[in-house]
Amino acid sequence: MKIYVISLADAVNRREQISAQLEAYQLSYEFFDAMRGNPDIAQNHNYAYDYREKMFGRQMTAGEIGCFMSHQELWRKIAAGNQPVCIMEDDVILTKNFARALSLLENYQNYDILRLSGIFNRKWFIWQHFSDLKLVKFWRDPMGTQCYIIKPEAAKRLLAKSPLINAPVDDFLGNYALHRLNVVGCDPYLIEHDWDIPSQLGHRHTKRKLSVLEKIRREFIIQGNGVMNFMIQLGYFLKTKLGLLK
Repeated sequence: MKIYVISLADAVNRREQISAQLEAYQLSYEFFDAMRGNPDIAQNHNYAYDYREKMFGRQMTAGEIGCFMSHQELWRKIAAGNQPVCIMEDDVILTKNFARALSLLENYQNYDILRLSGIFNRKWFIWQHFSDLKLVKFWRDPMGTQCYIIKPEAAKRLLAKSPLINAPVDDFLGNYALHRLNVVGCDPYLIEHDWDIPSQLGHRHTKRKLSVLEKIRREFIIQGNGVMNFMIQLGYFLKTKLGLLK
């Protein structure tokens, strides 16, 4: 399976560290040059500046915008192909099972996005067993975009659903109600986040105080999305319990 590592072109140390890990397992990979967001936040192309101001009273950082744009550009590349691809960021630690599991997963098909990592452990129920791998569904998205496998059709859907950037990319991937993709994860995760590597996302901007009505609107939307996301996962849960999963 093709592996793309998203990394800033000048992140020499990061590239050396991830290269050493991948090459130790004799894995082929290619760097995908990450994009930088414009520090003048309002000038970022396809960024929902007004929405962020009204909804949250705070803008995304240039690093968060650049991270989203980087994944988005890679989705375009994947959407033009016909094979699933493994997307990896450069601040990760490969577990000893990663290479073998990735080889096995080349023959697994029952997913749109397959998470190989997550910031939190939010597994809910077993989706399927595949060989000796346990694949699970999440009661709530585990966050992070350190490593995941994505199919071309799923990449097309994500592109169609993100004409404007209005949230960090992991929040977007976790919005099942928006993209309606079948997101599955490996348990245990095959990739760990390397917390010793400094974040490149930048510091959050000062938050504007929201009015009471703005807070109510924001919470209504956020909680509504949360309920919808849970209901979608509940549907998958019932499907497994009723034996409807193929």
